[in-house]
Amino acid sequence: RRSPGQQEFCWGYDWHYVSLRGATLPKHSPNSVATVFCADALLKHAETFHDCESRSAAVSAARWLTSSLQRSVDTPRHLCLSYTPHDCTTIFNNNALIGAFLAHVDALEPLPEYGSISGRMMQFLADHQAPDGSWPYGLGRAQGWIDSFHSAYNLCALLDYQRLSGERRFDRTLTAGYEFYKQHFFAANGAPRSFHNRTYPVDIHSCAQAILTFCAFRAFDPDALSRANEVARWTVANFLSADGSFGYQIHRFYEDRTPYVRWSQAWVLRALARLRRKMA
Repeated sequence: RRSPGQQEFCWGYDWHYVSLRGATLPKHSPNSVATVFCADALLKHAETFHDCESRSAAVSAARWLTSSLQRSVDTPRHLCLSYTPHDCTTIFNNNALIGAFLAHVDALEPLPEYGSISGRMMQFLADHQAPDGSWPYGLGRAQGWIDSFHSAYNLCALLDYQRLSGERRFDRTLTAGYEFYKQHFFAANGAPRSFHNRTYPVDIHSCAQAILTFCAFRAFDPDALSRANEVARWTVANFLSADGSFGYQIHRFYEDRTPYVRWSQAWVLRALARLRRKMA
């Protein structure tokens, strides 16, 4: 949808209210992550089918991201954009996803400012990586947790950035982050863990994103596709319901089989489709 009073496209979650660091956001408030996911899909549609309308909408979303979000950090070396236009958060995964998306736009329609912006965003991510290869969710006082799918977002975004930009300066960051991911986010039985220091709850989004991440790193790791296949088999065996839907979470003593459309069904469908294509 077009943002009110603007000519740019943006997207938000369809929640009535979302609380973000004490601020209450009304239903349909735009945010950076939903906008990037939708806009990147449009950009890939434009590439595949040479669709001008999809391309225009994606480029419009890039304008919204760079003009409407707050610049929580803005230095010659670093740039961090906020999660929504209503906050000044310093969250790593949304910033990295924006950076990769802008690099994608720049690769198709060279816009020098987007190349510079995305490079500073990825440098912000790289310079805040912990010595063990991990990232916290963000820099806020209550954002110090380390979780699976947000860490995977960071890795995939950085990998995409290097592929699209042709740069290799973040190879060490990728290697350290990927090794931490493999070693800390999977239980002995192959189940993806939501957090680096505990197994439960096992979240369907972490499972689906693990498949996507291993598929993305297949050229980086010769065992990646076999790991993706292992996760897919475990996910189907443990999350698939009789009606064909995938549940939400497995806790130590109970399961939540709620079939959320975006969080569960869409992400698993995307992951399994990607794996099938890469295994073909």
